[in-house]
Amino acid sequence: VMSFGTTAFAATFTDVPEKHWGYGFIEKAVANDLVKGMGNGKYAPDANVTNAEWSQMIVNLFDPARNALGGGEGTKWYDGALDFTDRGGFLKGTVMGNKGVKNGKYDATMANTAINRYDMAQVIYNIAKDRLFGFDLTVNTNGIGNYIGDYRDVSATTYRDAVDYCYAAGFITGRDTVGTFAGSATMT
Repeated sequence: VMSFGTTAFAATFTDVPEKHWGYGFIEKAVANDLVKGMGNGKYAPDANVTNAEWSQMIVNLFDPARNALGGGEGTKWYDGALDFTDRGGFLKGTVMGNKGVKNGKYDATMANTAINRYDMAQVIYNIAKDRLFGFDLTVNTNGIGNYIGDYRDVSATTYRDAVDYCYAAGFITGRDTVGTFAGSATMT
């Protein structure tokens, strides 16, 4: 199971007060080098996470020694991260994987589009189901739909397995007291 170490935190970002719902998650992600923030002591906790930023977080988690940022002349800052997630098969079944990659090139508009909760779940599921990096991330998903308020809205042919897995594993949870997944909503 993936987990992050716990540490006593002082506020890292001036725009993430301790009372913010994501404070603890953000501080743990920073402590584990998954995210760096926006610069100048800011994190922008309510900003949408883009496909490129999500791919960079995946690189930071699984291959931190890799310098995915930047590249050579004519490359975008995200090319290395998208290359890593695309070649690894992590983008399979996502909008970015289906529409944003053509002949090894990454569409700038798609890269900078906010990732939705369905696609984020799909990436996590792709990593888990293929036991990539040697992790056994098996979880019991039996009956998990009973805890997801909008489960009937989750397509059984596209995202159902990913949502089941991510919800059962605790990687992504509902957005309210009835467990509404809201898969089309963007991640922040």
